[in-house]
Amino acid sequence: MEDIKKLVIGTAQFGQDYGVTNQAGKVLLSDVQSIFALARECNISTLDTASVYGDSESVLGDLGVNDFDVITKLAEFDETKPNFNESIECAMLASLSRLRLTCVDTILLHRPDQLLGCHGEKIFYALKNIKEKGLARRIGISIYSPDFLDEVPRKFKFDVVQVPLNVFDQRIISSGWLEKLTNMNVSVMARSIFLQGTLLARFVDLPEYFQPWGKEFRAWADYCLINKISPLQASLKFVSQIPEVEKIIVGIESENQLSEIIQAFKTPHIAKPDHLAVNDLGLISPIQWPK
Repeated sequence: MEDIKKLVIGTAQFGQDYGVTNQAGKVLLSDVQSIFALARECNISTLDTASVYGDSESVLGDLGVNDFDVITKLAEFDETKPNFNESIECAMLASLSRLRLTCVDTILLHRPDQLLGCHGEKIFYALKNIKEKGLARRIGISIYSPDFLDEVPRKFKFDVVQVPLNVFDQRIISSGWLEKLTNMNVSVMARSIFLQGTLLARFVDLPEYFQPWGKEFRAWADYCLINKISPLQASLKFVSQIPEVEKIIVGIESENQLSEIIQAFKTPHIAKPDHLAVNDLGLISPIQWPK
């Protein structure tokens, strides 16, 4: 099953409560062990974490992740400190210490908007220094909107860009940036493919905040019905059949959930849901949702 190699286990729930539809809370250590066992059995070899995901990095380090490719993210930097090389390297070494690794596959900036400030060049070259020192094989950014890419100086060359992508949020495609990044040999990783679980939930079970988008959710339900597939299958297949997407990050809360996702990868190709794309940031941008 070739598509399964695209799957990345998102570990935000391993270190904290995460997601608007998450009712189970932080994943138990025993459940994380079961998830890893199934992942290894199915040759799923990549994990996504961050220094700001509670104690997620420490959980991974305690369990042992030497046989996984690890993606992690550096938190916002204190721009009052003069030596960015030193502060960024210290942050990277702290992450590696928690992970009990000497090198990660990819390090991303969690707050890439700092690149647009007066210290942007110093931050970029400090990040590049991390790669040159062999602490990370690849460097990149995690963004909330492809509009950000229009503002990044062309001299900032990244290996990876992590972007939101789902049936409602197709901005990385419509903006032309998916094609541009591919032509620039930049790997694209998709996250938020379930829009924090809202695409998998029944509309009546969603928080009241989402009531104004009943039309959009009904169109989504109709699309799944017409294609005779579940919302999980449709959400996953939409992203997995986009050839330009190298990796797909999915937050996992249990072994059963991972098993369902693995099975969903076997879904035959489906018609592209271009008509479901939404431009309303109130729906597609979780940072605008009420806390």
